[in-house]
Amino acid sequence: MGKTLQKAKEQLRLQSILEESLAQIGLESLINQVHASEYKASSTDWLLLALSPAISHRLQQKLPSLIGALKKHLPDLQIVQVKLAPQLKANSASRVKTESVATPAELPVSAMTAWQKLYEEIKDDPEQDALRLAIERLLAHQSTKK
Repeated sequence: MGKTLQKAKEQLRLQSILEESLAQIGLESLINQVHASEYKASSTDWLLLALSPAISHRLQQKLPSLIGALKKHLPDLQIVQVKLAPQLKANSASRVKTESVATPAELPVSAMTAWQKLYEEIKDDPEQDALRLAIERLLAHQSTKK
């Protein structure tokens, strides 16, 4: 348990140094979107994990300035790598879905009656055009299912 606690404290220290360094170079907005860790158990090599490709790219652009700011706290720092956080890589593949159009369920008669009643109430109100058009599409779609 002691080793885990020590590792957690070191991670907090690294994150604190990163946050301070990001603030020094004007990237405060990225503080909650970048995580730091030592790379390959070496205190001279750092790995920065960005939560999105855009943040990763921005960090790559500012890497020389960021290394300079980090070296004020860690004079032995040699390598800083920026990578996309693994959980995002896994999720990005799931975002690309094949288009499957599910057929909406048919509305019950009571729901259709309620929509028709609402349509009748607003059909002459020019301020309700968007709602009226949506209800028209809904009613038309439901009538083609029968």
